[in-house]
Amino acid sequence: MSEGAVNRVQPVVKRLWLAVPVGTAFGVFAEETARWWPLLTHSVFGEEAQTCLLEPYEGGRFFEVHDDGLQQSEWGRVLAWEPPHRVALSFYAGHAAEEGTDLEVTFEPEAEGCRVVLTQGGWERRGAKAEAQREAYESGWDEVLERYAECALAPR
Repeated sequence: MSEGAVNRVQPVVKRLWLAVPVGTAFGVFAEETARWWPLLTHSVFGEEAQTCLLEPYEGGRFFEVHDDGLQQSEWGRVLAWEPPHRVALSFYAGHAAEEGTDLEVTFEPEAEGCRVVLTQGGWERRGAKAEAQREAYESGWDEVLERYAECALAPR
């Protein structure tokens, strides 16, 4: 490999089909994140995390709030806000913003519901930790998306 070349790390891609309209799937994912995000295991503050929020506009923050109501940990920034079909973020929970990955979630009608596709790439920004962190997210998203799906399918 030539000097300065970057090893490309494959993105994490997760697909799920939900028996709900696109608008519901998008709304639950992007506007009701605190209802389904597993803060205990997937947060910076852990047991001391109170909630998490995704501000619904380009430039908005994705962040968690500590139990004390004062401390916050920024997980990312909204790069694209296109309801009800797409949200994209620079995602860096627990890392410096320069190490942010590219997280995109799309919502498309399919059959009697919708197809949700989560893609997380840009791992190269994590340097030597890229492969290991990609693998952790590969399995970590399974739990997160399972909780999301349960919430999206719950009676309203």
